Amino acid sequence: MGDLWITTVDGALLRVTDGRATPVLPKGAVPSKVSALYASRDGAVWIGTGRGFGRLEHGRFQFHSLGAGGLVGYVSAFAEDAPGDTWIGTVGMGLLRWHRGRLEQFDRSEGLSRDQVTCLLFDREGSLWVGTRGGLDRLRRGAVVTFDPRNGGPPFPDPGALLWDREGRFIVAGATAGLVTGGPGAWSALPGVQAANRKIWTLARGHDGIWIGGDDTLALFKGGARRAYTARDGLAGKWMLAAAEDSLQRVWVGTDQGLFRLTPGGDGRFTAMTGLPHRYVRALAVDRLGAVWVGTNGGLARFATDSIQTFGPADGLSGPLVFTIRFRTSTQSRMVGHCESR
Repeated sequence: MGDLWITTVDGALLRVTDGRATPVLPKGAVPSKVSALYASRDGAVWIGTGRGFGRLEHGRFQFHSLGAGGLVGYVSAFAEDAPGDTWIGTVGMGLLRWHRGRLEQFDRSEGLSRDQVTCLLFDREGSLWVGTRGGLDRLRRGAVVTFDPRNGGPPFPDPGALLWDREGRFIVAGATAGLVTGGPGAWSALPGVQAANRKIWTLARGHDGIWIGGDDTLALFKGGARRAYTARDGLAGKWMLAAAEDSLQRVWVGTDQGLFRLTPGGDGRFTAMTGLPHRYVRALAVDRLGAVWVGTNGGLARFATDSIQTFGPADGLSGPLVFTIRFRTSTQSRMVGHCESR
């Protein structure tokens, strides 16, 4: 099924293969709290933190400090281009590119709208879209064009998440509120978003739509229509923090009040009382065998054929708070359960 990479908030990195968790980096190896995780096609694992980033390749870990303190070196996002260069978004230093072992910087002096980068996404033409606190930038062949609300950009100044759906639509979510689709000069709000106008916690691709988790509501956008799931559908929690759809088209939802499974014939709720390590669910992922992996504030859990397997300190988790789950297989590497490149 490929390797499952897990980071905890306190900086530990684990790899799960065939249901077994192996510590790769011990607690303290990463000198700051984890903010992002990425597995590139060349086999390297990248860990973003509040003070820089680390790179693990062939068993060797090297940490690169950024900035002189504060949030200058905070790493917010990773993305990889077709040739294999890794791009790093920061809060204070703009955009960095790792090219053949060297770092190159793109900031406001190079045309970036702001040096505070929130999200990254490549399109099919190879352009890099960069969300900043000042607008939506497009980097193409070394030239930067900024799209803000006054210049064909989304109707909010600070994009917080970017996504391509299965129909090829470009989805942009605001850092604090708002959700639109389209492109420069031709944006339109998804149905129901105007009325909600609340923070979006997660975006996830479904088999035939987009799952969007916000405050107390999960919504499916499919074929131009919106279907909302709330407490009336069995969900509980103030924040819909993670969403994933398995091969049986069952929807798994992580909130601050537990894990929920939505199916056409009913639903299910999992909490600490039913075997979940903790009720606060931060991340979700579905592996190639159909098992659902759940990151919580109390450890990691794996759901397969209605059985629950948990992972804690005895399995190598140095800290209970699982921050990110990412799969690396021969064909894909993607984040599930978080806004992409948030």
